[in-house]
Formats: sequence, structure tokens, C-alpha cells
Amino acid sequence: MFIPQFLHFIVLINDTIVAVSTPPGRGGIGVIRISGENSVSLARCLFAQTDSSLVHARASLRNLYHPREKFLIDQAVVTYFQSPQSFTGEDVVELSCHGSPVVLTCLIDELLNLGARSAEPGEFSFRAFINGKLDLSQAEAINDIIDAKTFAGMRQAARQISGELSFSLFPIKGDLLDLIVLFESSIEFVEDDLDNLESLKIQQLLSRLILSVEAFTNSYHTGKLLKNGVTVTLAGYPNVGKSSIFNSLLGSERAIVTHVPGTTRDLISETFSLDGIPVTLVDTAGIRESLDIVESLGIERTRRAFVDTDILLIVLEAGKSISDDEENLLREVAGIPHCIVINKIDVGENSREICSRFEETGNIVEVSALTNYGINKLKQAIIQQVTTDLRLSQSEVLITNARQHDLMRRSFDYLRHAQVSLTEHLGDEIVVINLQNALKCLDEMTGATTVEEMLGEIFSKFCIGK
Repeated sequence: MFIPQFLHFIVLINDTIVAVSTPPGRGGIGVIRISGENSVSLARCLFAQTDSSLVHARASLRNLYHPREKFLIDQAVVTYFQSPQSFTGEDVVELSCHGSPVVLTCLIDELLNLGARSAEPGEFSFRAFINGKLDLSQAEAINDIIDAKTFAGMRQAARQISGELSFSLFPIKGDLLDLIVLFESSIEFVEDDLDNLESLKIQQLLSRLILSVEAFTNSYHTGKLLKNGVTVTLAGYPNVGKSSIFNSLLGSERAIVTHVPGTTRDLISETFSLDGIPVTLVDTAGIRESLDIVESLGIERTRRAFVDTDILLIVLEAGKSISDDEENLLREVAGIPHCIVINKIDVGENSREICSRFEETGNIVEVSALTNYGINKLKQAIIQQVTTDLRLSQSEVLITNARQHDLMRRSFDYLRHAQVSLTEHLGDEIVVINLQNALKCLDEMTGATTVEEMLGEIFSKFCIGK
């Protein structure tokens, strides 16, 4: 019978589990983690009989022997954490061995033979969550800090691991709970109807809650940048030099460049680093009417790429007037963060017309992909656009994943419905139902109440040793 992932964890929660907690391959150190009520007795089976004592939170150098054939496997630093003062809240033993896959495999095999079970993906963190050592947002932040692509992303994940997101939600949840109690009392005891002054205070408090939740919801844009980096897409009409700029930004001849319009027929992407920020650069097919089926498909993909990009680089050609088609393109992308890049100023120096058209935006960079003139300035323009958002991350706790964003957005919607119901006098019962649903969403953020199927989905994304 199939057992869902989260139920599998719960059914086997009393097992003692073991896994390698360091990345696969050779290394200086390889760490084996054991957690559960039999972790100490299993570890002792690897020690010499005269050397079996373990002291909480103390590391000691031990010889590890094959439990049946008694030959020496390795020397390791062994650290014991007694329940509940451990990561999982259970007895935990960590064996820091030499990072040989042969050594690690041999020790894991013997521990399995002794009665341990191989840990499922994320099972150590799941046990920490179940035992109250972490809330759900802290558990998710463990994955975030492992996968961090930027220094700012690492700092944000570290803040969430320390519980800052949960701490920031406490006052919001507290005020929301007070409102719920007030309205439920009003429903239960009709004689306790709210007077005008109290109603005004309630409306003001509800408005403040809505603003707080809205700020968290809107922080997801920046939080996503911290986790995933930024996508920058080059767009424009054929032969304006998009692929040449693409190569110049990368510092390599990644895209084919010719004088023939329509050479680029599909999306080409490469990732590089700008001041420690991962940038996925996308070159696109030139936008024009074409009877060529392959080129038309590429142009269609180009337009779809506009939706997924964080920054759009609109490439125009110096010395040429803006065409009607380019005017249409500029109107089409008006709502997307973008920068106007005027290319080929080495041969078409008259770019004054274009600059004067867009001088109010301030997002204009003149370059020559042929000579690399202005390429560094273009990089700085990209960085400036990104760091405007990333600077917010230095002082604020942000929403960093889609699950959190969805819950926060739903909480916001419920609060707005409660506000409308209150303003239009639709009844205290409707108001309190919306307030309760908003609180439930915030509780799901930290795992105070959780849809159980979601637990398996979250923890299955973790590596085995976490």
C-alpha cells in the first residue's frame, strides 16, 4: 500500500535514522549523522569495548572498527548531542570521518546492519519540526541557505533560520487574535455591541494589519531575487546588435553574430556574475514580421520571455530614427523594468534623437559592442536596477518562496474581505470568518497549523542528510 511521504515520516518517527550529511564525492571530511533513541548504542558498536563513553556536546577522537570483523575502518571525531539539546530534539551522534566514499559507505552499511534506517530526504529537519526545534519557515530557510546564490540571499536565509520571520509575524497574529475574540464576544453576547468609538478603533487596527500583511506580500519580489538572482533579456529588432552585446556582457563568443538579419532564431541563455549577483542573460530573436516558420516560432518565444524577465534591455541602433515597429515595442514593454541600450555608436554617432526621447527615464546607455565601449556602464546600470531592490533586504525580513507568498497573499485577501464586510455592515459573523481564515494562513506560514500533504512536498526537496 502506498503511504504518502508525510505519513511515512510520522509512522516511522521512532526509528533511528542515519545518513551522510556532506556532499557526495571525495573530500577532507565526511559527516555521518545518526538520530533516534538508539543512536548512542549504535555508535558504541563501532568503538573499542574499553572506549564506549559519550559526553553531551563534547567532541572526541575515536577509532571506528568493523563491528563483526573488528578491523579498523577509520579515525573520526565523534560528537554526541543528548535529547532534547540537539538539532532534531532526539539523541544525535555525528561521525566526522575522512571524506572517502569507501569509508562512508562501509560505516553506513554497518549501521544499517545494526538496525538503523536510511533517512528520507529532509527527515532530520522534519523531526526537528515535529519536536518543536524549528518552525516551518525556519526549516524552509535551511534549504535556502544551502541553495543561496548571493551573499544577500545567504544573509536573508540566516535571518529566517534564527526565527526573525516568525518573530515579525507575532504582533500581527496577536492583534488579529484580539480582533477575533472581540467580534466573537459581540456575536455571543448581543448586549456587548460595539459603540462608535470602539468601532473606529477596530477599523484603524484592521487597516494597519492590512498594510503590514501587504508589505510582507510585496516583499516576495525582492525575496525571489535574493534566492534566484536576476534574469536580464535583450530585445529589439533584427541587426541592432543584440547578440554582439550578449557576447560582450559574457566576455565570450557564445552567440553567433552575422550581418544577416534573423540569425538568432531561438532563446539563448547563459549565467554570469555581476558583483556577486547571479545574472541569467537571455538573447532573443529579433522582432519582425517573418514568413519563416522557425524564425516566427523564435519571435513568439521572445514575446513570452518578456513576461518572465526581471530587466529588459531594449537595443536600438545609433544613427537611425526609431521605426514605427520599435515605437510599438517600446509601448508593449512600458510596464516592464527596462533600460534603453543604444548600440553601434562607433559608426552611428548621432544618437541625440533617441536620447532626447527618453532622457526623462534616465535609463539610457550608449555602447559599442564592437569596441566594448560602454559595456561596463551597461553592467553598472543592471547592477543599479537590481541593488535598488536588494538594498531593502539589508533591513527587512522578506518572503522568499512561493508557498509563503501564496499564504500571505491569501491572508491579505481575507483581511480585505473582512474590512469590506465591516464597512458595509454585512454582519459580524462574516467579518469573523474572514479574520479566522486570515489567521489560519499566517499560522500555516510557520507550521502552527499545516495542511499535512504540504509537509511531504516541502521536506522532500531537502537533501538526504538534512
